[in-house]
Amino acid sequence: MNILQKVKSNMELSRQNAKLNAKKVLDEVLKNNLYYDLYKKENNLVVNIAKIEFLETKADKEREELENIKRKKEQVLHALNINPKDLEPKYNCKLCQDTGYVNDKMCACLKKAVTNELIKLSGMNLNPDRNFNNVNFGIFSDSVRANMQKIYDKLHTVTQKYPDTKIKSVYIAGNTGTGKTYLSECVANAFIERGFTVYYTTAFNLNNNFLKYHTTFDASKTQFLSPVLDCDALFIDDLGTEPILKNVTLEYLWLVLNERMQKGAFTFINSNLLTKELRDRYGDRIFSRLMNKSSSIILKIEGEDLRLKSIK
Repeated sequence: MNILQKVKSNMELSRQNAKLNAKKVLDEVLKNNLYYDLYKKENNLVVNIAKIEFLETKADKEREELENIKRKKEQVLHALNINPKDLEPKYNCKLCQDTGYVNDKMCACLKKAVTNELIKLSGMNLNPDRNFNNVNFGIFSDSVRANMQKIYDKLHTVTQKYPDTKIKSVYIAGNTGTGKTYLSECVANAFIERGFTVYYTTAFNLNNNFLKYHTTFDASKTQFLSPVLDCDALFIDDLGTEPILKNVTLEYLWLVLNERMQKGAFTFINSNLLTKELRDRYGDRIFSRLMNKSSSIILKIEGEDLRLKSIK
């Protein structure tokens, strides 16, 4: 069972429980003879109104009677100390009623649930406080502050326009401690806020998943690559810190980058490697996917180690 199927199965279970709980309340209320009679009259009347209006005849009298029955039902419920809303299923999402879809499109609640599963699967804990509204540019030195503001503004614009933007890939290079991971999480949280599915992982963990995929020989192997290929936005932290495994690292990294580029899915990578170092380590095929000028942004962050600065 893949992640989407798992989430949809959980939602369907929640939906059925909501309907079952509402039915239990209704069954209890129907033990009251007065309410039972009103309930039967209401159902019969609804059918009659449908027949009358199907024949393009007005059913004003019947509709007035229907409203009168509804008022009487509410009075009985009030006497029984029962809230009318308790007769209705209490869905977690009122918009899609826990089906996961609205007008054949994936509901925001389903996307959020999938993202939560993806983040849990990746083993990462995104800090929700790291977002574009909370950035403190005062921590940057005077020499880089203006440039950092431009970088944040540029990436904020990309996240707000996606998918209606030609930019589908971002590569951030910079020394350790210059704020690359913080920036990555700001972008990731912006995608989550907009209802996109996000998978956030380190290059080391991603490489381990490549190895598991490579050494698994049954249908279960798809669990190691499908989250990376199917999410709306993929984030790879610290590319270049993972070991290069023969027949694994380069082959599957290229596959992932190529597949996502073909689909127009968003990929965000940060690394200590500058362009020459990147080409030397990963080769021309991967380099060309990351440095595609028509659909990529390549940025370099300069400055002192912010983690050391915070200790002082």
